[in-house]
Amino acid sequence: MRHLQKFHLGSDILIIYIENSEDEVILMRIATHSQIY
Repeated sequence: MRHLQKFHLGSDILIIYIENSEDEVILMRIATHSQIY
């Protein structure tokens, strides 16, 4: 199953389609760091 994740990076919204749950965690971490910076 594909997960639809919406990451708010600054004023832009990044939509990523993921098939693996492990990749989902990694992308979530990247998005979090992007929000900090």
